[in-house]
Amino acid sequence: METMPLADIQEYWSTNNKLTKWSIRIYTLADSNMGNICGIILYYGIFTTEKLIRPNLLVSTRIRLYLYTMLLKKIPNAQGHHMFTDRYYTNYTLAEELRKLKCHLTGTILTNKKNLPQLIKKSKFCNKSTIAYQKSNTLVIAWKDKNVVT
Repeated sequence: METMPLADIQEYWSTNNKLTKWSIRIYTLADSNMGNICGIILYYGIFTTEKLIRPNLLVSTRIRLYLYTMLLKKIPNAQGHHMFTDRYYTNYTLAEELRKLKCHLTGTILTNKKNLPQLIKKSKFCNKSTIAYQKSNTLVIAWKDKNVVT
């Protein structure tokens, strides 16, 4: 399973002789082997945000959880999926929440993300070194090649 923005449509509207930028994003949950779309959501700001589950989480996390719960509603006994995300959408909270739904997550993560363990955030790396942090079934690994990768 892979989540990604399928398209980002941007338009500029003129209101009172002033240009206003409008944007619509299309997020999909797709099978990584066949490319079949399992879930889709049109994101157009606060109107979409109000409909998403778990308002206490980040919007990027809520979108992924919403898409995955859509899949679980269609196939109630489905479990053991593996979701791949890029560094913008990956965060530690998403990994924990997906784990509760019996879904694995793999992705790189920016070191300035919320809830990332301090061991990973504040580590001083030597060249070619690795640091690992595990809490229950969630594992975070960071290493330094030319830059720090987590």
